[in-house]
Amino acid sequence: MSYLRAERRRVRAARVAVLAGAAVAADVALDPLHRNVPLCPLHATTGLWCPLCGGLRAVDALAHGDLPAALQLNVLVVVLLPLALAWWWDASLRERRGAAARQVPRAGYVAFVVVALGFAFVRNLPFAHVLRG
Repeated sequence: MSYLRAERRRVRAARVAVLAGAAVAADVALDPLHRNVPLCPLHATTGLWCPLCGGLRAVDALAHGDLPAALQLNVLVVVLLPLALAWWWDASLRERRGAAARQVPRAGYVAFVVVALGFAFVRNLPFAHVLRG
């Protein structure tokens, strides 16, 4: 029984990796820097920049090895992407060993929301044009 659970966990981790790889490949193929990618609904209706605006273009710049451009497009995505990859890697290793997945404490969720909202607030200030993609 535990063998089947371990196998399901490995398959799940592999699916996540394949999905992430396919998403990056589609991002590179669509080239959001030079094509008209649909705008964020918040930006389209209010003109405000949300925490994820420019994230697709930032991932595209990272995929092309252009870190300065990625940081200019969306510094939050560039900073959080390695953290998300490390979390996924840790989760997949823990599943492979049969250990329980780490639980994110409530404070972690609150901190994420506070950072995202703070970034969105600062990003929309008149002097913060550098933070807008």
